[in-house]
Amino acid sequence: MGVIHKITPEIKEFVVEKKRLDPVLSCRSATALVREKFQIKLSKSSANAIFKECGLSLAVGRRRKLTAPAPKPKQSLYSGVAIFKAADSMFGGCFHISEAIKRLSADPDALIKTEGLFEAQVTKALLGLPVSWPQSFAGSLNRNSNLLSEVGEVLKSISRLAVCVKAVAASGKEFYLDSRLHTLWQSSGPAAALSCPAYNLEQRLEEYAVGGRPFVLFFAPGFHRPLADFFDFLKSFSVGENGFSEFILYAAGSKEIKRIKAASGCSRQLIFGIWPWQFKGAIELKVAQDCRQLDFAPPGKQFFLSPASVRLAQETGGAVFDFSGCLLKTGLEEKTGLLILSNVQGSGADYEAMARSYLECWPAPADSFQAFSRRIEASAQKKNLPEKKYEDIFVAEQPAQSIDYLLDNYLKILELYVKEYFLPHKYSQESQSAIKDRFYLFELALKKTKDALSVKFNLPPDAPSLKDIDYTCNKVNASRIIMPDGRRLWMSPV
Repeated sequence: MGVIHKITPEIKEFVVEKKRLDPVLSCRSATALVREKFQIKLSKSSANAIFKECGLSLAVGRRRKLTAPAPKPKQSLYSGVAIFKAADSMFGGCFHISEAIKRLSADPDALIKTEGLFEAQVTKALLGLPVSWPQSFAGSLNRNSNLLSEVGEVLKSISRLAVCVKAVAASGKEFYLDSRLHTLWQSSGPAAALSCPAYNLEQRLEEYAVGGRPFVLFFAPGFHRPLADFFDFLKSFSVGENGFSEFILYAAGSKEIKRIKAASGCSRQLIFGIWPWQFKGAIELKVAQDCRQLDFAPPGKQFFLSPASVRLAQETGGAVFDFSGCLLKTGLEEKTGLLILSNVQGSGADYEAMARSYLECWPAPADSFQAFSRRIEASAQKKNLPEKKYEDIFVAEQPAQSIDYLLDNYLKILELYVKEYFLPHKYSQESQSAIKDRFYLFELALKKTKDALSVKFNLPPDAPSLKDIDYTCNKVNASRIIMPDGRRLWMSPV
């Protein structure tokens, strides 16, 4: 192990960072840190040359005692970065890229570095703002052609959207659900209008199939009466049944993406909503006069709950199902609201816990239903074919040129997705510049807990896009996004 003569950019960055953090760091100490980090010997003269080149050398002579430097203000996290990180977490881009890096380079910090590179690319390419580019990490990726090829294949793979999921009961009965788990369908066709990144759907299904969480549907299927399949679906959650064996995710054209096996001990609790206009005359409903306020955080929403019970009878076959739950309202003066129901009865029927489980998936039910209706209407008019847009980005057989080339293409996918699924419909034809000014350039306040990351926009009181940003926050929250560090993401406009 001898003195090196050519200093790599990674070593130089390391020495500069240590010197900036500690202005009185000596050349001898810098060489010791390099030896410990990189297992190589750096000469004191080389360390001093780095200090001089970057203007970090102390004046010659007796050193005066320096007071601790004032802490540098943190670089602002802009709302555009947070929104695109939310979309990235749905596709699993940074996670899967970092896994590829780990496989080929055994870098234990691959995820942290990949997220930093992604944030820099969004800030630079999308927002047009100056950013400190992680040159050494990007350079190491660009020098590894096998790794670039692997990352390119990863991004092609995750760009496909899931259009539906088939739930297979242990009895062999099959049920189709849209990929956002709004409701049950008689076939996979209409559900294609509600496409979702496969990685996000996989995470949500595994919470039930493996993690033991309740299965939450946005609402029961049907208008005047429930679909006949819904009663068979309900039976699969009964104590005497064997539940579900697996869930199969499909892309457009009935192409299978993945199978998720259900654990033998997965939850038998189903939670679902019934809207006031559904099943009139087909259900027996009892609502108590008692009303309890529910403060739902982190989004900061306020609801009012009244205990309720429902009996639902099958029109043919004679099966009867009893449900307990609550009537959910957004104001005390409202006469009706959304019924949130569960098949759990008796002492286990905690209606407030049911409401919380439901709202964790659908925190703004009325807004979510409007968005649902709009997409179904667009699909009926054959104006909504999202699955083709995303796959086309990586169709060209062009070899990967660099990591920022790959990330630029990945950002095109996320840009399409954000515009189509997160932003209000009126922005679908707006330029990226107009969208940037109204959504992406606000500073944020972050709060982390053990299980959640709460993101709040620092908006002026008279912000013209407040209502639109509230819509976007609701769309992000309804996507049940789990960040790469395992925290649930919540967004709120103020």
